[in-house]
Order: sequence, then structure tokens, then C-alpha cells
Amino acid sequence: ETNEAEILCENLPPEAHFTATPSWVAWCGLHDEHGHGGVFARRIHPKLGPPFTAFTHPNRVEGMTWGGSRLALLVHAPNCLVWTVWDAELAETRSSGCLTVAPVGFVPNRVFSGRVLPFFDQFERRLRFWNPGNDALVYADAESEVWVQSFPRESSLL
Repeated sequence: ETNEAEILCENLPPEAHFTATPSWVAWCGLHDEHGHGGVFARRIHPKLGPPFTAFTHPNRVEGMTWGGSRLALLVHAPNCLVWTVWDAELAETRSSGCLTVAPVGFVPNRVFSGRVLPFFDQFERRLRFWNPGNDALVYADAESEVWVQSFPRESSLL
């Protein structure tokens, strides 16, 4: 191992979102000088392979948070937000079917919208949106109702 820095992403937009685990990093932005944009994820060590495209609309993602090897994206939908989950382990073994979208969107709680969403990257490091099994997300809607959105792993669906 060398002490050389390795560049993971050269082209971040002004309001980039990024998040990392000890093994993975993910970011919204442009991947290269050709304008390929989206949400990208890769192993921390770039020598382990090129980035995966998890989602193709970087300006639609409000926040991201890891739950083990699963990346939750908080995505803008018409008049609401919706949780979407990208499974890194599945992405390494196949080329499609790694993105799961919650069946229902939600309007977030006013406090969450005003105080958490603008600083999601910072809060994501302290707050935990995932349950301990990394198969459900917890959030509150505009009516202050607390919801648990299940995202079962593919192996549990078989």
C-alpha cells in the first residue's frame, strides 16, 4: 500500500451529496469530463473497480445514507420525496435489478425539511435512518407520523 492519494471523483457539483462507509463511497455529481451524471458508488480503493451508477438523476437526490452495503437515496418525486435503495452487493454480482423504490412517497415533517435536509450529509453521519438489520428505513411525515419503510433483502424474498 502506498501513501499516494487516489481521486475518487474529479467533478463534484457545487451542492454535491456524498457519504461513505469503511468499504464504500457514494456521491452525486458528474463522473467524468463527458458529463455523465448521477449517483455513483465504488469501493473505497479505486483499484477494486470502476464506479457503479446507482441512479441517473443527481439533481433529484436530496440525501443519501448507507446501511451496511445498502445505499438509501431520498429522491424527489412529484409533490413528495420517496426512499429508494441501491444494493451494492447485488450490483457487484449483476448488472441490473439493484434499485428498489418505496411503493409510497411522503411529504416530510416541517422540521426535517427545514433543519435536516439542507445539511443531510452532516446529519447522516450522526443520525441513523436504517434499522439495525439494514432492511428498513425510519422517517416522519408532515403529519408527524413515524413510518417504517421495509426494504427486504433479495435473499429474504426467495
